[in-house]
Amino acid sequence: MRLFSVLLVCVSLFLVPSLSGQTTCFLLPGQQTLRWMSASSPKLERELVAKCGESQRARAQCGLRQVAEFWRTDDGDAAVFEEFVLTNFAMSTPAQARNNCAMLRSKSQKIFGTNITRPF
Repeated sequence: MRLFSVLLVCVSLFLVPSLSGQTTCFLLPGQQTLRWMSASSPKLERELVAKCGESQRARAQCGLRQVAEFWRTDDGDAAVFEEFVLTNFAMSTPAQARNNCAMLRSKSQKIFGTNITRPF
């Protein structure tokens, strides 16, 4: 179940950038991250910005913070975390983001019987 939660967060954060051009980062209050995250996250941010461009820095920062909030020891170590982030961070245009958002809504409705109406 934990992996499903992490995957859902990654899909919503990495796959669908903010359509307005502003990245809003929601964090859970009181969550603690693992110690190695403080070394791993800046390195990943640099790699993602080098790969995707400076315009994606805010999304990378926000997504890394959010994934770190949900990542637990049993999900894997720093190497697994880094591979997961680099594999699942998606670059997309606004048109692709709208399509991805529509796909997520459809899948959510099929899985949970409800439609996500809040924009990502």
